[in-house]
Amino acid sequence: SLTRRAFRTFLKDRVIQMFSSDQELNKVASETDFSQYIAPPPRKSSPKKNSISICFTGFDQSDKSRLSALAKENGIDVKSDVGKSLFFLCVGKNKGWRKVQKASDYGVIILTEEQFINFIDTGEIPLEQDCVVENDISKSLEKDVNTYKSMIDEFSLSIRTVREFRRSNALIAVFVDGYAAGWRFAVKECYKDSLDIKLTPVKTEFFNYEIWTQGDSFQFNRGDVFYSDRLAYDSYCDFLKLDDAVVLQVKYECFSGYDSVSTFDGVMDGEFSFSRMEPRPVHKLPVLIETQLYDPGKIIVDVFVPDAAKKQLKLKDTLELKQDEFVCLLQSGCCWVKR
Repeated sequence: SLTRRAFRTFLKDRVIQMFSSDQELNKVASETDFSQYIAPPPRKSSPKKNSISICFTGFDQSDKSRLSALAKENGIDVKSDVGKSLFFLCVGKNKGWRKVQKASDYGVIILTEEQFINFIDTGEIPLEQDCVVENDISKSLEKDVNTYKSMIDEFSLSIRTVREFRRSNALIAVFVDGYAAGWRFAVKECYKDSLDIKLTPVKTEFFNYEIWTQGDSFQFNRGDVFYSDRLAYDSYCDFLKLDDAVVLQVKYECFSGYDSVSTFDGVMDGEFSFSRMEPRPVHKLPVLIETQLYDPGKIIVDVFVPDAAKKQLKLKDTLELKQDEFVCLLQSGCCWVKR
């Protein structure tokens, strides 16, 4: 389907009959009155705007005017820039690689002048974008793009405009037999993400591997339950009979982490000098600068203890803590709360 940019399928209940061969189909078709299946004429409505649009780039003014006139004669809207609703981008020899990259990100079909004229004549759209990617246009783009990307990478390595938070190899929890070893509450290994303990890829000159690292963005979720003894997972009734049995349940949460307070997202012109190399002029180099503050988060926890009969839980207290204070509570079993 040209307008939907995809193959069309039909609902099963719209299939009238199935045939096992072409001969059977032709025989039934010659003997069937299809007038009963013809849909009534559609209601008249205001004409809709043409959904097929095209943008021309990399052509001189005379060629662009000629191609634009050809497109309009065939009912195709001509756009001046690349957008999400654009259908075609027709590129010439003097193309701008930014437009091509933007069109590729939006999933726009990229055509050469020859392919566009062929589309006008036959209605054929090249299904494989490789025919455009591998031609002379994209080959000339590749050199420009790689040079630009290498300069940006080099700039990013030498000047950190956005903080990259370093993760530590020292973990706040070591898990033995599926539980955090030495913690007052039974914290299962499935809470590694909540404790910001994650596998992090590490690259060296010869090897690529993953190690466990520690971050500072604690994210305990509403409904998380923690028992003061792992016995609760084996025998809940026996757990309730313990003298120091306590159950914590997260009632409300707001994650901790760094939040952007102000952001500068723009471009920079000037000279870029790396190490002792000659300064190189840069033009419209993208720069992102952010001011960030650490938000300790917030968590409200219900504290339950067994009732006098030690058969069910009763609400003893409700604590309002920061996320890292809740981690300390799980570790030590103690917390300080300002009433």
